Amino acid sequence: MGKVARERTKYHLPAVDPTQPIDLDEELEDTDVKNEVDGLTRGQRRRRERRDRFLKKLDFASYVQNMQQQSTLKKTKKPLGDFSSLTTSLTDLNAEFEKTKQEKQKKLQPKGLSQKRKQHILLREVQQFQSVLSHPVFQSNPFGAIREHLNNTLQAQATSMPPTIRKAKR
Repeated sequence: MGKVARERTKYHLPAVDPTQPIDLDEELEDTDVKNEVDGLTRGQRRRRERRDRFLKKLDFASYVQNMQQQSTLKKTKKPLGDFSSLTTSLTDLNAEFEKTKQEKQKKLQPKGLSQKRKQHILLREVQQFQSVLSHPVFQSNPFGAIREHLNNTLQAQATSMPPTIRKAKR
């Protein structure tokens, strides 16, 4: 195997055109030349370059983090704006509607029963209860009698209802 040919490295800046005036305020582009002008040693230059590379990575990391925060903020924001005033007005309207609905239902409810009517209903219920207690089927099997009564009552209600209401109840 033969020798590996290396490329020539640059040891100096290109020649300056003597016809053009020299600007001393001009920034030097080559980092090696900048460091030599600053009076830094080779180790100091190396440390500074490593630090600059590290800071560049940190800047990129913070940039990515900021972009992620902005994307999460965009996700949390509502795309069409804020409808809180609309929702509050709708809830107020709904509350007013419910209030008027309850007032109408109160008006439609029958007036309170008179004392005489209540007394009459109470007497009828006591008589009905006494007749149930004295019935022989109830005395022999109370739960069976109640079950039979409920089955008969439900069948009677089902046959007396219109067909549309029966379908909706199921």
